[in-house]
Amino acid sequence: MHKSLSLLILGAFMSVLIGVAFAQAADSSETLRLAVGEAKTITLSENPSTGYQWKIDETASSNLDAVRITDLGHEEAQSHLIGAPGKHSWRIEGVAPGTAQLVLDYLRSWEHVAPAERHIVDIEVTPRP
Repeated sequence: MHKSLSLLILGAFMSVLIGVAFAQAADSSETLRLAVGEAKTITLSENPSTGYQWKIDETASSNLDAVRITDLGHEEAQSHLIGAPGKHSWRIEGVAPGTAQLVLDYLRSWEHVAPAERHIVDIEVTPRP
């Protein structure tokens, strides 16, 4: 019985470790450097036919007053196959010197669970040259 309990505990521990590894693997990040008035576009793969869409997590994001974010929306895949993933893009413009962090979550709006993916954009806005 002692051996069974040890195996059960070991199995539970391994499941937690595997779950943490997958959760960390689903996160991604990038860094943008912009001057005030400069803009760049970020694009992420998205498949709304599965119910998943990228949404800005305003609570987790910080200092978004330093940037102007324009949601350019979803663009379908060029293949036009049903269920094929497309792209979602945002235009990010520097409006004030400083740093900001934009957090995007890939989730189904009706589910109240952790997002399937999280993309973090660290943004540094410098004064105009």
